[in-house]
Amino acid sequence: MGTSRLSSRIILIVLSIMLLSLTGGMAWATVNEFQARTTVAKGVSVNGHDLSDMSEAEARSIITQAVSEPLLRPVTIDIDGDGYSFDPVDSVHVDVDAMVSDALAPRRQVSFPARLRHDFIGTPLTSEVQPAYSVDIDAVTKWVEDLAEKANRPALDASVTVTVGGSSLAAEASSNTKASKSKKAQASAEASSSAEASSSARVGASGSGDSAQTQRAGGSGIIIEPSKVGITVRVKESADLIVDAFATKDALSGDDRTIEIAVDKIEPEVTEKRFERVLLVRLSERRVRLFVNGKLEKSYPCAIGTASYPTPRGNFEITEKRYRPTWVNPAPNGWGSNMPPRIAPGPGNPLGTRAINISASGIRFHGTENIRSVGTAASHGCMRMYRGDIEDMFDRVEVGDKVYIVK
Repeated sequence: MGTSRLSSRIILIVLSIMLLSLTGGMAWATVNEFQARTTVAKGVSVNGHDLSDMSEAEARSIITQAVSEPLLRPVTIDIDGDGYSFDPVDSVHVDVDAMVSDALAPRRQVSFPARLRHDFIGTPLTSEVQPAYSVDIDAVTKWVEDLAEKANRPALDASVTVTVGGSSLAAEASSNTKASKSKKAQASAEASSSAEASSSARVGASGSGDSAQTQRAGGSGIIIEPSKVGITVRVKESADLIVDAFATKDALSGDDRTIEIAVDKIEPEVTEKRFERVLLVRLSERRVRLFVNGKLEKSYPCAIGTASYPTPRGNFEITEKRYRPTWVNPAPNGWGSNMPPRIAPGPGNPLGTRAINISASGIRFHGTENIRSVGTAASHGCMRMYRGDIEDMFDRVEVGDKVYIVK
């Protein structure tokens, strides 16, 4: 009887222990299953960030920091050196939910023995969560189209603005009032011209450094507005470049990013080279100025046309340079009726030793034996110059150089 009771008690205790063990095991399995669904396994990472043992909320926060924030940072779009900001928010969709699910998947999907090794021994379930996002090519293309409307620009030709006004330099006034027949007077005028060029060159050297080259002397000068290359954005190719940039590691680095997009460049037809040398004639000053690369190089006194035969005003260019020219009577039935049809080079030739024709009909720069007329309105429209000055200018200019004649 006693033995029977003892056996019953032992069986009851064993059954109780087994029941407790089963209950404990079931409770552990329930907790383990809950952890498998809500806790990231050891060895799981995303974009270099360790997610081990994180809760779902913690993993979501790190994934947002490691993937969403870098991808959705504004990107600088470079167009020929000009920067524009591209905000990816409307074009890039980041699937944080999918990445959180992928982070939890290794612990959920692994076999029970492997989970036991992970939970009790700490064996990692190594897995790298891949960034889950997509780029809307249509949205990017629309953004590039809108950008192209702002960024596209035509080529801009170089141009010259002539500035006039203000008082003349004292050296110019002196040279004009003291001109005479004598070589001494001519030398004085040439020295005055050199002084003006030298003085103006100093002004130009201490300028403000504006993009437009400018040089003024005696209230007269030129401003060269530089040419600019035009651009046209290649929309489809540029949109593809932006989309492709989000497929690189740089897109997740968190560093500032610049994407240089595709453009076609349109070269200007007229560049600053066209105005390498410019002649400016100021009729009211009876003076010719030579500018080289926008800076005053030389200044020469000249005679201009009379009231009956005025020197034409406007924009012209040099069409021909004539060494020891032959004079051909331009008005045999008019003012030249008492002159021969032609005068060969040499003494008595009205053109002197050099002539520089311009695109105004019958008008030229030339030398003269009548040096008293230099500095006055005495010609039939041409600009007469001292022999030394015309020969000097002749060697400095080329056919095609621009000539501006202003009041």
